[in-house]
Order: sequence, then structure tokens, then C-alpha cells
Amino acid sequence: MKRTLVAAVALTAAMLSASPTFAASNASPPPAKGKPEPMGIRVGGPCTYADHPGTATILAVTPAAPDKDVPTPPYPGLTVTYAFAPVGPLPPQGSHLAGKVQTMTLVNGWPPGPRFLEKYGIRPGAALPCVLRVIQSGTCTPLLFEFPGIDLADYFEIEK
Repeated sequence: MKRTLVAAVALTAAMLSASPTFAASNASPPPAKGKPEPMGIRVGGPCTYADHPGTATILAVTPAAPDKDVPTPPYPGLTVTYAFAPVGPLPPQGSHLAGKVQTMTLVNGWPPGPRFLEKYGIRPGAALPCVLRVIQSGTCTPLLFEFPGIDLADYFEIEK
């Protein structure tokens, strides 16, 4: 029971931190103009990001090892690694990510499955449009990778 609770908390935290849209949509609305914000009410956003376009080159697709801290998906998960190459210069807080090996996960932290990869054309050697989002204001996730045209919250593989 305790292990299940820990996994549920970890999964929820991963979901909240992985998506600026999800985190910002659950934030308290801004206070009315001229009125102070109540203490302890706001969680997360609203956040603003600076977008830095580039390309993610898929390096490898391998079977995912089960993670004891995160529930496993009901399909064979795959570890997808990629390297990001920006189109232009990156700001200091994101410059260390250029060329570094990253792992693609779904919003909830699960690895994608074989049908997901097929649907979105993800395979070794593929060069995919990618955007590094660097936080400018707010308290959301500071650095995010987004893939235009790929819905990382597309859980169609869990449907029977």
C-alpha cells in the first residue's frame, strides 16, 4: 500500500512538472487589479517562456527497463533518446543542453510505445522539429522540450 502511494505521488509530480500548460491551467487566477494576492493560494503559473527552435535527432530506440517508482504502461515501453541542436544561440541557462542526450517521455513520465512511435514517425536517425522552452517568469518547469506535431499526452496505446 505504501509503495503504491509513493508511486502515485511520483506520477502526479511528474505530470505536473512535465507540462507548463497543465501546471499553468491549475494555477490560481491572478488577483484583481489593485488587490493583493492572498498568501499561499497560487501554485505554479502563470509562466512565460522564450522559445528556441531546433532539431531533435533520434539517437536510439530500445526496450525500456521497468521503473520501480513509476507504474508501468500497459504496452511495451520504449526508451527514445535524442540530441537537441538549436537553430541559433541559446541563453546561458539552456546552453548546456545543446547536443546532450535526452530521453523522450510522455507527459505522465511513461515511455512511449511502439504504436506511438509509428504514429509520429519516431525512429533512429529521424530529425524532428523541437523547441527548447526556457522560463522567463513564473514558477513552472524551468526548461522544457516540446515537439511540434507530437502530442506527448496522446495515450491512445492504453485503449483496447
